[in-house]
Amino acid sequence: MVPKFDTHNTPHSQHSLHTHTLCDFLSTRGRFRVHDARGFDPSSMRRVAVKKEQERPCGVALLLGRRPDDHKVAPGAEQVITVMFDRSFRVPSDDDDDEGGSGRYELPFASQAGAEAWWHRNKSWLLESNPIV
Repeated sequence: MVPKFDTHNTPHSQHSLHTHTLCDFLSTRGRFRVHDARGFDPSSMRRVAVKKEQERPCGVALLLGRRPDDHKVAPGAEQVITVMFDRSFRVPSDDDDDEGGSGRYELPFASQAGAEAWWHRNKSWLLESNPIV
């Protein structure tokens, strides 16, 4: 059973992804809820693709939203609400060392382990108010 987390203020990020069902295998996206969306101004919500070097997408998108001005913890701050992982995103395989390329690819977010590894590498900037994306 997946635990239910309460509050509109507490970041869910303090919990391991192992306590959440990250990937819905009926869809092509895995999701991790960082904050409860009810604590945000619905008209401010927007989706942003996370980019790697050379402005290439990395298979991750963020749902961002702005806190109401009367919010107790982060008034008016923009924060990450949900991290979405594209389970079908492909990257060239690391063992593809010949110049022509073997055409082999890996799916970094096909499993929860890949998404969890990405989260742990990036959560410091994702948890900031007004993250730069």
